[in-house]
Amino acid sequence: MNSKFSFSKIAAAIVIASSYAAFTAPAYAWDFNPNMGTGSPIGEPIPIPVGRPKAPGIYDVYAQVKGGTLTVLFVRPAGVCVMNVTSDSDPIGQTYSFPSEMPFSTTVDSTDPKLSLEIVTDDGTTYSGEIQVE
Repeated sequence: MNSKFSFSKIAAAIVIASSYAAFTAPAYAWDFNPNMGTGSPIGEPIPIPVGRPKAPGIYDVYAQVKGGTLTVLFVRPAGVCVMNVTSDSDPIGQTYSFPSEMPFSTTVDSTDPKLSLEIVTDDGTTYSGEIQVE
Protein backbone atom coordinates (compact mmCIF):
# COMPACT_ATOMS: atom_id res chain seq x y z
CA MET A 1 0.00 0.00 0.00
CA ASN A 2 2.81 2.38 0.79
CA SER A 3 4.46 1.81 -2.62
CA LYS A 4 1.13 2.48 -4.38
CA PHE A 5 0.85 5.78 -2.54
CA SER A 6 4.41 6.70 -3.54
CA PHE A 7 3.71 5.80 -7.17
CA SER A 8 0.66 8.08 -7.29
CA LYS A 9 2.67 10.95 -5.79
CA ILE A 10 5.39 10.45 -8.41
CA ALA A 11 2.82 10.28 -11.22
CA ALA A 12 1.17 13.48 -9.98
CA ALA A 13 4.54 15.23 -9.82
CA ILE A 14 5.34 14.17 -13.40
CA VAL A 15 1.98 15.47 -14.66
CA ILE A 16 2.47 18.80 -12.89
CA ALA A 17 6.05 19.15 -14.12
CA SER A 18 5.17 18.31 -17.73
CA SER A 19 2.22 20.74 -17.79
CA TYR A 20 4.47 23.43 -16.31
CA ALA A 21 7.07 22.77 -19.02
CA ALA A 22 4.40 22.85 -21.74
CA PHE A 23 3.17 26.28 -20.67
CA THR A 24 6.55 27.86 -19.97
CA ALA A 25 8.80 26.42 -22.71
CA PRO A 26 8.04 29.04 -25.39
CA ALA A 27 7.78 31.92 -22.92
CA TYR A 28 11.21 33.31 -23.78
CA ALA A 29 10.05 33.86 -27.37
CA TRP A 30 6.65 35.30 -26.42
CA ASP A 31 8.04 38.87 -26.32
CA PHE A 32 8.96 38.51 -30.00
CA ASN A 33 5.58 37.14 -31.03
CA PRO A 34 4.43 39.21 -34.03
CA ASN A 35 0.84 38.95 -32.79
CA MET A 36 1.96 40.98 -29.79
CA GLY A 37 3.38 43.65 -32.14
CA THR A 38 7.06 42.96 -31.44
CA GLY A 39 9.06 41.39 -34.22
CA SER A 40 8.55 39.82 -37.62
CA PRO A 41 8.90 36.16 -38.52
CA ILE A 42 11.83 35.30 -40.79
CA GLY A 43 11.63 32.33 -43.19
CA GLU A 44 8.84 29.84 -43.72
CA PRO A 45 6.55 28.58 -40.94
CA ILE A 46 7.06 25.08 -39.55
CA PRO A 47 4.72 22.70 -41.43
CA ILE A 48 1.71 21.47 -39.48
CA PRO A 49 1.49 17.64 -39.35
CA VAL A 50 -1.40 16.03 -41.23
CA GLY A 51 -4.47 15.57 -39.05
CA ARG A 52 -3.55 18.40 -36.68
CA PRO A 53 -5.84 21.41 -36.27
CA LYS A 54 -4.75 24.40 -38.31
CA ALA A 55 -3.29 27.23 -36.23
CA PRO A 56 -1.27 30.34 -36.97
CA GLY A 57 2.16 29.58 -38.44
CA ILE A 58 4.95 28.72 -36.05
CA TYR A 59 8.27 30.30 -36.96
CA ASP A 60 11.77 29.54 -35.69
CA VAL A 61 13.23 33.03 -36.11
CA TYR A 62 11.92 36.50 -35.29
CA ALA A 63 13.58 39.86 -35.98
CA GLN A 64 12.88 43.52 -35.41
CA VAL A 65 14.58 46.87 -35.95
CA LYS A 66 13.95 49.64 -33.45
CA GLY A 67 16.00 52.78 -33.07
CA GLY A 68 18.67 51.51 -35.46
CA THR A 69 19.18 48.23 -33.56
CA LEU A 70 18.43 44.91 -35.25
CA THR A 71 17.51 42.12 -32.83
CA VAL A 72 17.21 38.48 -33.93
CA LEU A 73 15.75 35.71 -31.75
CA PHE A 74 15.65 31.98 -32.41
CA VAL A 75 12.75 30.16 -30.77
CA ARG A 76 14.76 26.93 -30.89
CA PRO A 77 18.55 27.35 -30.81
CA ALA A 78 20.29 26.26 -34.02
CA GLY A 79 23.99 26.63 -33.18
CA VAL A 80 26.20 29.31 -34.68
CA CYS A 81 24.50 31.30 -37.44
CA VAL A 82 25.77 33.52 -40.22
CA MET A 83 23.46 36.40 -41.13
CA ASN A 84 23.70 38.71 -44.14
CA VAL A 85 21.79 42.00 -43.85
CA THR A 86 21.19 44.02 -47.03
CA SER A 87 19.08 47.01 -48.02
CA ASP A 88 18.34 48.98 -51.18
CA SER A 89 21.09 51.47 -50.34
CA ASP A 90 23.58 48.72 -49.36
CA PRO A 91 23.04 45.70 -51.67
CA ILE A 92 26.33 44.08 -50.57
CA GLY A 93 25.34 44.41 -46.93
CA GLN A 94 26.94 43.34 -43.69
CA THR A 95 27.64 39.79 -42.48
CA TYR A 96 27.39 38.76 -38.84
CA SER A 97 28.15 35.49 -37.05
CA PHE A 98 26.43 34.76 -33.74
CA PRO A 99 25.29 31.91 -31.46
CA SER A 100 21.52 31.42 -31.64
CA GLU A 101 21.08 30.40 -28.00
CA MET A 102 20.53 34.04 -26.98
CA PRO A 103 19.00 37.06 -28.75
CA PHE A 104 21.51 38.79 -31.04
CA SER A 105 21.51 42.59 -31.43
CA THR A 106 23.58 44.87 -33.63
CA THR A 107 23.42 48.41 -34.95
CA VAL A 108 22.27 48.65 -38.57
CA ASP A 109 21.70 51.39 -41.16
CA SER A 110 18.12 52.45 -40.54
CA THR A 111 17.77 54.94 -43.41
CA ASP A 112 15.97 52.44 -45.66
CA PRO A 113 12.36 51.49 -44.89
CA LYS A 114 13.15 47.76 -44.89
CA LEU A 115 16.06 45.34 -44.51
CA SER A 116 16.55 41.95 -46.14
CA LEU A 117 17.91 39.17 -43.92
CA GLU A 118 19.38 35.81 -44.85
CA ILE A 119 20.39 33.57 -41.95
CA VAL A 120 22.18 30.23 -42.39
CA THR A 121 22.43 27.86 -39.41
CA ASP A 122 25.10 25.27 -38.54
CA ASP A 123 23.09 22.51 -40.20
CA GLY A 124 22.61 24.52 -43.42
CA THR A 125 19.01 25.65 -42.87
CA THR A 126 18.43 29.05 -44.49
CA TYR A 127 15.94 31.61 -43.25
CA SER A 128 15.29 34.68 -45.36
CA GLY A 129 12.86 37.54 -45.25
CA GLU A 130 12.35 41.28 -45.11
CA ILE A 131 11.57 43.37 -42.06
CA GLN A 132 10.36 46.94 -41.71
CA VAL A 133 12.62 49.48 -40.05
CA GLU A 134 10.89 51.29 -37.20
